[in-house]
Amino acid sequence: KKLRAVGLGIDCSATLGPLMAEPPPAAPESAASASAQGYEGRWTGEQGEYVATIRGSEIFWPDGSTKTLEHESEAEGFSFNLNGEVFSAKLLPDGRLEFSDGDIWIREQEPPAKKRRAAPRTPRAPRKRAESPQKARKFKVTSSNKVGILSKPEVDAEVKDYLQPGIEFEANDEWEDPRELRRFFFLSDGRGWVPQCSRKDPNKVVVTEKISAAAKRKAKLAEAAAAAAAAAAEAAAEAGEATAEAGEVAAPEE
Repeated sequence: KKLRAVGLGIDCSATLGPLMAEPPPAAPESAASASAQGYEGRWTGEQGEYVATIRGSEIFWPDGSTKTLEHESEAEGFSFNLNGEVFSAKLLPDGRLEFSDGDIWIREQEPPAKKRRAAPRTPRAPRKRAESPQKARKFKVTSSNKVGILSKPEVDAEVKDYLQPGIEFEANDEWEDPRELRRFFFLSDGRGWVPQCSRKDPNKVVVTEKISAAAKRKAKLAEAAAAAAAAAAEAAAEAGEATAEAGEVAAPEE
């Protein structure tokens, strides 16, 4: 409405109009953020080990890095890109998360932590090369899911190909990351590196070395010898204590 100054006939609508305008409505919550609410919380693997936290439309990994969830919906689930590979997940009726590669996540029975800024990612420590044997070693994929062949011995390296479950292979080199305690084996055919553990779950072993019967016997003998040496050392220590106690002379009474 127009307002006029009394007795002056001045049109004040142009001046007061903006001051009387209604404030714009608050922006509605995005569909992506709203649909992600069903996935929020701390998640563990099937063995109870912590794997990640989901807050809003982001997934927070144990090392502090984050990924944005894509295509989120209660019916279709969500997906994210990890090292060039797209992983999708959907919420099962019992509340667990099932991933496209077969992994299962279980939500911890506690309220999700208050939203906060993710901690800066710690610089990766330099890797060290493990001592390699003179001949190739044999391994087997023990996971029920396929295992990626990486371009370099790093979790976030490019995936070049895959090894199917149950397949056996040979490796002639090994790298170890001292910060993450992860191992990678270089294929003898030169195709790339194979991680010992799942890239999403460092506690899940997906590749196991095949050891010959002779090597197993040798390892058992070494363990037995170490146990015998430890027992002998403990017995010697106990004997020394007994001798010291026997040598003590009680002070005479007055």
